[in-house]
Amino acid sequence: MRQIASNNMKPEIAVRKLVHSLGYRYRLHKKGLPGKPDLVLRSRRAIVFVHGCFWHQHPNEKCLDARMPQSNRDYWVPKLTRNVERDAINIRALQALGWRVLVVWECEVKNAKKLANRLDKFLDQTHAQERRGQDRLMSARVGCPRYEAHLSSDVPRLMRLLTSAHPTIVYMEDNRRPNIYLSWCAS
Repeated sequence: MRQIASNNMKPEIAVRKLVHSLGYRYRLHKKGLPGKPDLVLRSRRAIVFVHGCFWHQHPNEKCLDARMPQSNRDYWVPKLTRNVERDAINIRALQALGWRVLVVWECEVKNAKKLANRLDKFLDQTHAQERRGQDRLMSARVGCPRYEAHLSSDVPRLMRLLTSAHPTIVYMEDNRRPNIYLSWCAS
C-alpha cells in the first residue's frame, strides 16, 4: 500500500493541464488545508480534488472502477469506507473555512470537453458572484437594472440583449486572462 502514489497521477495531471489551459493558476497539495487538496485556487476560494474511483468509491452506479472487491472483504470494506468518511469530513471542514469544493472523479477525466465546461463553470462561479454583487451596488447608484454578459460564452444572450437595450458601459477586467464584459442599463 505504501507504493500507491497519492499525487501526480495521470488523472490529476490531466485535470491540472485542463485547468491551466483554461487560464487559471493554482497551487498544488496545500498542506495547511484539510485533506491536502490537489488544486487550490486561493484568489477564487476554490478547491479541486481529483479522486480515484476505486480508492474513494465513486458513488455513481455506472462507474465500474468503483466496485468493491469480492475477495478479502474484511480488509477492503473498512479501508474504503474510512476513505469515503475522511473525504466527507475534509470537504465539510473546507466548506466551514469558506472554500468551495469540487470533486473530479477519475472516470470523468476521459471526457475532456465536458470536464472543461464543468471546471470553467465552477471556477468562474466565484468571480461571477463577485461581479453580481458589484452590479447590484452599481445599479443602486445609477438607478437602473444592469445586465452583463461574458463575450466568449454568452454570445447569443449578448446579441439578444444588445438589440433590446442600449450599452452604456464597456470595461475590461484582468484576472490573468482577458475577460471583456459589456454592462448596460435597460432602456
